[in-house]
Amino acid sequence: MSTNENPNDETVEVVVGVVINEVGEVLAHQRTYPLDFAGKWEFPGGKIETGETVQQALHRELMEEVNIEATLSEPLISLTHQYPRGNVRLHVRKVTDYRGTPVGREGQQISWIAPGGLRDIDFLEANEPILNAVCLPHYYLITHVAEFGSTYTLQKLEKLLLKRKCMVQMREKNMESRALKEFAEQLISLCHRHGALALANTEPGRAQDLGFDGVHLSWSRLRELTKRPVADDFWVGASCHNSSEIDVAEQRGADFAVLSPVSNTRSHATASPMGWERFHQLCSISRIPIYALGGMGFADVTSAREVGAQGV
Repeated sequence: MSTNENPNDETVEVVVGVVINEVGEVLAHQRTYPLDFAGKWEFPGGKIETGETVQQALHRELMEEVNIEATLSEPLISLTHQYPRGNVRLHVRKVTDYRGTPVGREGQQISWIAPGGLRDIDFLEANEPILNAVCLPHYYLITHVAEFGSTYTLQKLEKLLLKRKCMVQMREKNMESRALKEFAEQLISLCHRHGALALANTEPGRAQDLGFDGVHLSWSRLRELTKRPVADDFWVGASCHNSSEIDVAEQRGADFAVLSPVSNTRSHATASPMGWERFHQLCSISRIPIYALGGMGFADVTSAREVGAQGV
């Protein structure tokens, strides 16, 4: 992303390409002098020129920087980042097919990195939310054993995990402690068999004690925090409903947020849905990946991702 920060107040529109090879590795390169932050790593991309679409800019930047032609890409995430001298809005696209052999055409070092190793690399701060977006799936499933029962819930989850890459949140606030522990063990085992992340909607310490991969914080828990409650290798999600709550999630070090309600939902029938337009506005100013919640189904993932969300 060979563009220096904007010295003015206006927001610079930037395209970023997350290029994935046939074994799932991600292409990154190292910034060179005299660019700002030389030595830091980033994904290829750059400023969208006047009159260019995002895809046109992506094709041009990838050819100029790493000598490849993107033949298949899709939205990954959109986000903003504030530098001391200005703001950038990043339009990130995942490139899953390309022509050519990547080389650093500007003399920069390039490297293919496994997703699990991305956090070990010294990336530009603006790229950090992208690292999370690369590792997170497009579907976030939430359990409700009180309505469906534990056996049916686990059976249904297994069928879904066989079909698509998902992440699962255990949200069982009224389950008795012993039953919760047993269900948690079964859920974690199921998720890990299918390579899925398992998070618990509970206190951070308890989520860790139960063996989950992360914690999902309700707004009531989130607002009581003053900093990130766990280490960087433990996922943190947060429930948000407006821009100020997203700001708090970012300040507390959340890796992603769930924003609701987008549409009418049976569980919160009296809540006023924000609709896709408002949801899009909030995604565009967020600095962390956002999931859409409220009246969502698997078919809504395309609409969500088109407006900059991580998924549903």
